[in-house]
Amino acid sequence: MYMPQVDMILFFILIIGMCVFGQDPASKVVSDRYAVFWNRTNPKFYRGDYHIDVCINDYLDVYCPHYASPVSDDRAERYILYMVNYDGYSSCDHTAKGFKRWECNRPLSPNGPLKFSEKFQLFTPFSLGFEFRPGREYYYICEYKCWYKFLESAMFWHQSAEENRDNQIL
Repeated sequence: MYMPQVDMILFFILIIGMCVFGQDPASKVVSDRYAVFWNRTNPKFYRGDYHIDVCINDYLDVYCPHYASPVSDDRAERYILYMVNYDGYSSCDHTAKGFKRWECNRPLSPNGPLKFSEKFQLFTPFSLGFEFRPGREYYYICEYKCWYKFLESAMFWHQSAEENRDNQIL
């Protein structure tokens, strides 16, 4: 006696197995989230070598300065954050090979701090999105509107060696 239901069940198990086990590790939607509080009191920025190791599909959440209690407008921190190459990072110059990424311009907002999220992805469907490549380093620096000296603070991220092996671009 032939049972078409058994064949159908085996077919679905085969398809599900191919979908689950046949995926390239880089295409899986497993991600980590990293939070950075971009302000002059963050001790991670003091040495100037703060970095984060990320993988494709990870997220970076940048929290802008925020003041819950009243503070004078001239004491409130405001930043323009730029993505730059290594030369822009080492010289603190965003004009050569950098572009404006975000603007932290509402430190007194009643709705809480501004948060910007960056997804590290190979391709983006958005015209203003940024596409990242494995094995490369990306740097963020800021232009500080109150004290110019803080311009030296920056962060960069790069991908782990294991990620680079798994994500060779052909």
